[in-house]
This record gives sequence, structure tokens and C-alpha cells, in this order.
Amino acid sequence: MLSDLEELTFSIDSLNRSNNLNSIQSSDIVSELISPEWYFSESNQIFEKIQITWDSILNSSVIQDISRNSTRYDAIQRDFIFEKSFCMWYQPFHFIPRTKCGIHFRFSSWMKLSTYLKNNVAFNRKESLTSSFLMLYLHGFFHYILECFISNIELKNNKNIFNKYYIDFYLDSFNSIDCIEESFANAYLYKHRSEFHLDIQNLEQMLSVQGVPYNGFKKFIMIDSLNESDEFTLLLKKISKDLGNFDFDKDLFLDLNSTELRRGITIPIYIHKQPRRVY
Repeated sequence: MLSDLEELTFSIDSLNRSNNLNSIQSSDIVSELISPEWYFSESNQIFEKIQITWDSILNSSVIQDISRNSTRYDAIQRDFIFEKSFCMWYQPFHFIPRTKCGIHFRFSSWMKLSTYLKNNVAFNRKESLTSSFLMLYLHGFFHYILECFISNIELKNNKNIFNKYYIDFYLDSFNSIDCIEESFANAYLYKHRSEFHLDIQNLEQMLSVQGVPYNGFKKFIMIDSLNESDEFTLLLKKISKDLGNFDFDKDLFLDLNSTELRRGITIPIYIHKQPRRVY
């Protein structure tokens, strides 16, 4: 099953060996994207054995513990804008070591977003913690979906293309209007807004004030399926730039978009509380 992380990594490693490709160190790539101070900071894994749903997160021990100490976080709202400065990052499983592949949260950013929701939406503390977590998680989960989709193309065509896409396109276009993967990620969380119980008006207001490319989610509001958009075709061309004629399963993207499948997937989730001094 291509949504299974262990199976995917085994298949990608086999493909690399057959093509005599060396694996890329994540520290050489991701640390420069999100800053070495946060990449190398200490982290704790959370929600390891529960399904990522509203009820399971709301009633989890993690939310209970944070809620009991909630007053200390109320003062850190400031002028919070979702994703104006990075709140979380996704570390691809194509890179090694894989001890920290998954979705990473800055704890302070999660608390700021939670406080914003508590003060501006009809949420209590536990609800705002749950809603804000799911917002960040769903954004990161899209990056995982896309990596799974690219892996499917790689395995069907026996060629590694993720590394080149990530380095030559995603990194080069990051925080610019051309980085449509980030627009897609926000469109994904927008289309799954019912899962974090936030109304359209508040969500659109929060996402619209982000800079490019994050506010590009607006292009997808009226499109039923993300993979039917012109932007998806453009993204596919960027991903498969060096393949020429290639084989892929377009329906896989729809399958990976399903809520039922997502709830059956376990992706490691890490919390970072303090940056680490690296110089």
C-alpha cells in the first residue's frame, strides 16, 4: 500500500540502489529551508498511537496537559498570522536519516494560533488547541500526500525524480508565487475545514492575509478535485520534467485525498519548543 511509510521507504531505497543513487542527507537540505536552529532543536513525538481526528485529539492527554497550563500561553498571541513565519515543516522520507521524517511543529506557533482561535472564534481552550493542531497537521499532510504520489510515479517508471523536483523546483521557488505546492497545501486544509470545525469566513480571513504562495489557495475554492485543476497539471509537469513519456496513476492522488485513508495513516509528529544554538 503506497500510503504505508515503511513500505514506501523500502521501495524507494531499492530504487535508489538499482539506479546507483546516493541518498541525500536531510540536514543538507531541510535545515537551510527552515533554519538550522529549529532543524537541530530537541523535539518530542506526540500522538503516536491515536487516530488524527477531532475527538481523539480533543480528548488526548496532550491536549489535557496543555489546557491545564493554558494561562501561560494566552499572552503570546501578539499579531499572529498563520504561516507568515513558518509554523511547521514537513521532512520528506526520501531524505536520510529517517529518524525524524514526518511533520514538525513549533510549539509556540501552535499556541499562538490556538490563542488566536480562542479569542476570535467560539472555541474553549481545548477546542482551540484541537482546531489549531488540525489546521497545521492538514497543511503538512498534503506534503506527505504529494511525496507519496511522486513515489508512485518513481516506482512505475523506475527513476528517482523527487530529489530533483524538491531541490530544483520546490526549494528554488520557496516563498515565491511559483511555489504552487504550498498553495495546494492550504487548498487541501481549506477543503477539509470541517475536520477542524472552523467556519469559512474565519478561515478565509486567516488564509487570505498570508503572503505568496500560501494565499494562492483561492484559485481552488470552486474546484471539486484538486487534481483536475490547471495548476495540478503544471505541478505534474514540474515533477516529471525529466521523464518524457511516463506512466502514473492519476486516481492515486484522489485516493490519497480521501479522509478515510488519511485516518488510517500514521505519520510521525514532532513538537519543538526551543531553538538550538548552532554557532
